[in-house]
Amino acid sequence: MENGGLIGGEVLSKKWKKGWTSIRFIVIGKSTFIFMLNGLTGINKTHSISLSNGANEIEPSESPVYEDKKGWNSGWTDVEFCKVKDRIFLICSKSGLQFIDN
Repeated sequence: MENGGLIGGEVLSKKWKKGWTSIRFIVIGKSTFIFMLNGLTGINKTHSISLSNGANEIEPSESPVYEDKKGWNSGWTDVEFCKVKDRIFLICSKSGLQFIDN
């Protein structure tokens, strides 16, 4: 994403495992993270993302900074992060239901 909200050029092409149904980016302080959720299994993980040598290239961490291998229950259809003052909330929805965690 470029200044003004314009879509920029591709900066990374990487083959991830199949099954991720929700992927969200979140910035905390000066660090950027990618949150991935498999809605069918409930498995979720978070990778940190860093800029490569100040260039327009990103590189996800090889190992997740957080990974829940046991997984949540299945069926989550969407996830969003919401920042209120200095707190960040994860909002998950499933078939009209909502679960909020911070």
